[in-house]
Amino acid sequence: MVNTSAWATSIQQMGFNYSKDKGWGLVKLKSTFNYFSGYGWGKANDGDVGTPEGWYWSNEAKLFYDVTDWGRSIQTVYTSIRRVDIGGDTLGILAQVITTKERSGG
Repeated sequence: MVNTSAWATSIQQMGFNYSKDKGWGLVKLKSTFNYFSGYGWGKANDGDVGTPEGWYWSNEAKLFYDVTDWGRSIQTVYTSIRRVDIGGDTLGILAQVITTKERSGG
């Protein structure tokens, strides 16, 4: 079991949402950018728990096609596509932790 503390600052939900009713149904588009950066501390790994930093950008499109009306309900076919791009220096963070362990003989 590992018990540690880590803190990070994050900036989220910078983006847009678009929704448009069409004669055949509904179109929804969404794009968000998320960035995180921080400094971790705690007792694990002799206090060197890394400095997280990275980002991800998410783009999504949803289509709702109205097939037929049955009384007060509408039968709808739904499809979506999503792409997420991820970035950050995870190797640099891991190399820092490994180098610290090697120096301390752990």
